[in-house]
Amino acid sequence: MIDCLIFSSDRAMQLDLLLRSMEKKFFNINIIYKSSNDKFERGYDKLIKENSINNINWVKEKNFKKNVLEVLQNSKNEYFCFFTDDDVFFEKLNIEKVEKQMNNDDIFCFSLRLGENTKKCYTMNTTNVLIPLKKEKNIITYLTV
Repeated sequence: MIDCLIFSSDRAMQLDLLLRSMEKKFFNINIIYKSSNDKFERGYDKLIKENSINNINWVKEKNFKKNVLEVLQNSKNEYFCFFTDDDVFFEKLNIEKVEKQMNNDDIFCFSLRLGENTKKCYTMNTTNVLIPLKKEKNIITYLTV
């Protein structure tokens, strides 16, 4: 099992889509969420109620750094991953493949998002330059500099 932390702000519907697309059996799910007004808060309240049986750790953001550190410190699993509420899974996750890659000492980080379709870094408004080192059955290894 992999611990994960999902960050969400004013987007309960997008978060709902991510949760529906995840194979929850692979993840111990933590969500830090915040809402800017009562309307958004009601969306999260509804989502929390609908997902109450899924053993999700819901953390209403009060102090971002403190909330994140608490989640990380309470992790009991070997691996940890991060998501935002606008992520979504398009195909089934092969958890064995992920764990196998992470057991390789040459691997620093395994991304479920980064791939050949990642063409632009929108936060820096620039083209991504990713040079694959190795491609093997839907797993791409990149060399970092």
